[in-house]
This record gives sequence, C-alpha cells and structure tokens, in this order.
Amino acid sequence: SSGINAEYGGAKLIHNHHKNEPEIWHIECETYTAMQNVSALSGKSFQLIHSTEEATLSFAFSDQGGIIVAERSFDTILTKLGESYQPNKMTRIMAMGKKYE
Repeated sequence: SSGINAEYGGAKLIHNHHKNEPEIWHIECETYTAMQNVSALSGKSFQLIHSTEEATLSFAFSDQGGIIVAERSFDTILTKLGESYQPNKMTRIMAMGKKYE
C-alpha cells in the first residue's frame, strides 16, 4: 500500500520505524473535585490533562480560570492537593488514534 489514506484527505499515516506499526496519540482528561469536608473549596474542581503529544507536561485548568502547566510530573502537586481534592472517575475522558501528517 502507498501509506495514503483517502478517508483523511490524502494524509499519510505516521509509522513507528522500530516496530513498523502506526504511531498512536493518546489524551486523557480527569476531573478532580473538592472534598466535602473542605468548606472553603466547596463546589470547586479542576481538570487534569495528559497527552502523548506533550508527554513531559501536565496541564491543569481550574473552574475558577487558573491554569497550571507542570514539567515532568504533576504527582508532587497532586500529593499536596490530595488532602483537599479527589479524582472523579465518572468524569474521566480518554481518546486515542493513529497519527497522520
């Protein structure tokens, strides 16, 4: 095959040359909500986004308009926020697909 997919307007599929497989992109968004026992944060939440396109970065967007971009790992920040916020697994969104150029 020529590697061109007519369904995507002639875009070429990007292959991982080591595995000879199509490269895959992945993004996930998870909502963290304030715990009920923290009255100062009542009703507040933020969304945490991870993407393979920016694998070393984590993005967090609060419902109050704040934005945090963290390099490497957001785990340190989540550990500190863990006393006040908890992940809401029911609102987790994930998407993935093949990469095209």
